[in-house]
Amino acid sequence: MAFSTIEQIYECIDTKESFVLDAGAGSGKTWSLIESLKYIIKTNGESFNRNNQKIVCITYTNVAKNEIIERLENNELVMVSTIHDFLWSCISQFKKELKVKLIELIDEKIAIVQSDLDKSKSKKGVTYDKNLEKKEKLESSKKELILTHNATQYKNYFSYKNNIISHDEVIELSSNIFSSYPMIRKIVADSYPIIFVDEYQDTFPKIIKILLDYLLPTNKILFGFYGDKMQKIYDTGIGEIPSTYNLKRITKSENYRCSVSVVNLLNKIRNDITQIPSGTNKDIKGSCTFYQKPNTDFNLESFISNELKSKLGLSDDLHSLKVLYLTHRLIAKENGYQELYELVNKAGKADALSKKDEDRCPFIKFLYLIENIVLLYQENKIQSLLDEIIFAINSFEDKRTLKSILDELVAIRETKKIEEIFKFVIDKKLLQVSQKMNDFDLEDDSNKTYYDELMKRPYKEIIQANKIADEQTPFSTKHGTKGAEFEHILVVIDDDAWRNYSFDKYFSGDTINESIYNRTKNLFYVVCSRAKINLVVLSLSSLTQASQQKIEQLFGEIK
Repeated sequence: MAFSTIEQIYECIDTKESFVLDAGAGSGKTWSLIESLKYIIKTNGESFNRNNQKIVCITYTNVAKNEIIERLENNELVMVSTIHDFLWSCISQFKKELKVKLIELIDEKIAIVQSDLDKSKSKKGVTYDKNLEKKEKLESSKKELILTHNATQYKNYFSYKNNIISHDEVIELSSNIFSSYPMIRKIVADSYPIIFVDEYQDTFPKIIKILLDYLLPTNKILFGFYGDKMQKIYDTGIGEIPSTYNLKRITKSENYRCSVSVVNLLNKIRNDITQIPSGTNKDIKGSCTFYQKPNTDFNLESFISNELKSKLGLSDDLHSLKVLYLTHRLIAKENGYQELYELVNKAGKADALSKKDEDRCPFIKFLYLIENIVLLYQENKIQSLLDEIIFAINSFEDKRTLKSILDELVAIRETKKIEEIFKFVIDKKLLQVSQKMNDFDLEDDSNKTYYDELMKRPYKEIIQANKIADEQTPFSTKHGTKGAEFEHILVVIDDDAWRNYSFDKYFSGDTINESIYNRTKNLFYVVCSRAKINLVVLSLSSLTQASQQKIEQLFGEIK
């Protein structure tokens, strides 16, 4: 008798066998995760409470974290946490070891800079001077760190001399501590007998290494990885857990979301999981249609009104239709920051507007950080806000001053230029300039032109770009589309607006650049799988004959 997916997971929990769950789109992956946690609470809750142990559930975003906490009714037995917060909770109590490893980390950075200095053909010039200055700063910070009695703090910025670390250092220090101190590994394993990871495919390889190279061998922790390698849409994610770890593989093949036509399309896109319509959707035929309109004068509103409204039975307000733009240029145009996009794209840094977790442009990352501060203030998340800023609160008067500064920041963002907001947050000591901003070579003419033009843009364009990166795009750092579903989906693709994706290469089977091929395939799978009833794909760029043949195999006749 074949066991259901959830029964296989329960068996792994009972036998303490670590596993990977690959759950196709619409299969109810989050339901499986929640039910797994509930099962552990029911079967092991009393024992864990007696032993002061917790179940850990690591999520990729705070949005997912809050959803899981809510669905578990705030059960204190489960620590639902982002990976950085979890790792920090593991290492923060070991103050002596933290300081030792931070000093070693600084020594490594000094050695790298010294190597660059030694390789320099000239002992003069901007690059040499910057490296020399960087080395001197690191050496000075190391001396001050050795003398300080402050405990290590984890904030949004780093200040080595003050024993303050940021996101990057948390991962690096965790790796170094776990690899060097077996006793700390044992303490962590004794405290957290079960660790689940949600959306494992988007987890950094270094984090998987920490979990599986250092903690799994303690033989005290049951690991469960929930996700889908086909839904990896971030370059930094591991994608697939290596088979060398010998974790049990479980596949969830049901699809409770998509119509029969959409499920059939998904099964043509991937060959590792054959999905089966399994809920009320199995009685919905639906449709999948492909249009090609390579016309610079193309009007999207007219297309929807004339071509799709009657075909899909849309109401006048179009509330059941979701348009997913797979071209950032169109997203920017629709949302009022096209000129900012064109500027950043021209400089080869367009990804900086959509990939908030990566350092594609240190200035864009800094500006997005300002928007995060505003959001925390508006949502009254004061402690999280204080963790993000460098403004010191030592008195009631300081609190009033900070409130006044933040009120002014909220107001002036709508009317001021980027350079004015930039200067404001620095002058008011809300944030400090990052090392990568300091290292940005403004002696280079193209860099200087880019920087000057960026500073002159209206700041409200940053507000819009940040809003899109957070909430509305399929490449959102909040997985804004990955878990969402809509009755009717219109996917708009345009190869002329992408550098890191190529739908023509994907459809034609061109795998010369394997990373572009896989990245495009995964993104296409994710957006197509959002459709509950009807899917429409619209290409605004030209396609080769080989691509058209493949599209016809997937969709039938191209319209």
